[in-house]
Amino acid sequence: MKQSKISRRSFLLGLGAVSAAAALTACGGSSSASTATAASGSAASGSSVVYRTLDQIKESGTINIGVFSDKNPFGYVDENGEYQGYDVYFARRLGEDLGVEINFVSTEAANRIEYLQTGKVDVILANFTVTPERAEEVDFALPYMNVALGVISPDSNVITTLDNWNADDQMIVISGTTAETYLTKEYPDIPLQKYDSYATAKNALENGNGVAWANDNTEVLAYAMQNPGYVVGIPTLILMFATPALYKSSKWLKKLWPYEMSEPELLGDGNHEELMASKEWSIQEIAWLLAIGFGTVWAATSISSMVFGEGFRSAGRILLITTFSIILAQVPAVRKLRGNFDLGLFIAVLFLVTIGFAVDLKQFFGSTFYITLFCFCVIACSILLHLLITRLLKVRFEYVLLSIVGCISDGPTAALIASSAQWKTLINIGLLMGVLAGALGNYVGIGVAYAIRAFIGA
Repeated sequence: MKQSKISRRSFLLGLGAVSAAAALTACGGSSSASTATAASGSAASGSSVVYRTLDQIKESGTINIGVFSDKNPFGYVDENGEYQGYDVYFARRLGEDLGVEINFVSTEAANRIEYLQTGKVDVILANFTVTPERAEEVDFALPYMNVALGVISPDSNVITTLDNWNADDQMIVISGTTAETYLTKEYPDIPLQKYDSYATAKNALENGNGVAWANDNTEVLAYAMQNPGYVVGIPTLILMFATPALYKSSKWLKKLWPYEMSEPELLGDGNHEELMASKEWSIQEIAWLLAIGFGTVWAATSISSMVFGEGFRSAGRILLITTFSIILAQVPAVRKLRGNFDLGLFIAVLFLVTIGFAVDLKQFFGSTFYITLFCFCVIACSILLHLLITRLLKVRFEYVLLSIVGCISDGPTAALIASSAQWKTLINIGLLMGVLAGALGNYVGIGVAYAIRAFIGA
């Protein structure tokens, strides 16, 4: 569970003074980035306190904000020597609303907390991930961005998993980041090659000093799109799997969503089989499962070719596969075959990996930008509507998370999340949620699509 606590990338404003957190969070700013020297915070006479209060910042007319200078697109210095980026935008808005100038202070990941505690900066806006350990030393405002960890490697040796790691291979990380913390705790056998800055880490990857680089998935995805020859083999190292632990350790999330299941309800009577536990199969059972699966696809394809016209043939085949699969799943003899879930999960993962390797992300996002944007908006709006309705109905957190994963991803992923969180009574429920979401999505989605098509006369 600790793995998830430190890994979910909730980028927050790190504030040196707890008393100033709410006030500074409510502000935004704009200022010149011409200065980049650190200014020490004021200290009260006879006191060890070095941070400045909000009144002192306003009175001085300048706020010191720590940002990255080499992490494009979040914080970097452009060709004109000006600070730019996503975090820098927030910094300028902060200065504008406070009515003060900004003194940008270049910072590295490893010294963000030190700069706050020593008064070198008043605020850190440098992709500062909230963790329970960091929250004991600095205050955090509300998140303004969520991502996961990703792993990028050369296309000549794509890293797609961290399991069975070659002891001679080194992973590039940046000191002081959650990538370093996560890999140290969860994969202690992976040798880490640590760098202080993002620029040196990128150079190390390009020079082949390490086989891969673990960092924010947004950055490694952007790097892969801008630099041919590199592939993000693990685009999401931790995301939904981190949510249960994050919720468990976050007072803010518990206050926002106070409905959850008790530990006895989640564990049940303890007689639940582990999802990925070792199991005994027979060649005969696997052969039957493969025959049923491929036979279902063949039957649906043959029938759709004979019955449906060219305009509905593909959609009809999907509906037939869905219908036949649901019917076959109710047959007692099929249900008794061992290995059905695990084989299905393997084929699903194999399919997704194959599709993933075949996709050129740069070409995809470039040629189908509006389709991608439309899909993103649909998914985002669906999640927001889902959260709103379930919050009003006081649905418990565990069901909300698994239903979202089941709808966006699939049943096996929802079941895996329940298993990793030790929600033993919800493993089968998560699987069922995904199956129902997939089946209903096929029926309703295709139905709506063809209804719209008929309405507009296409």
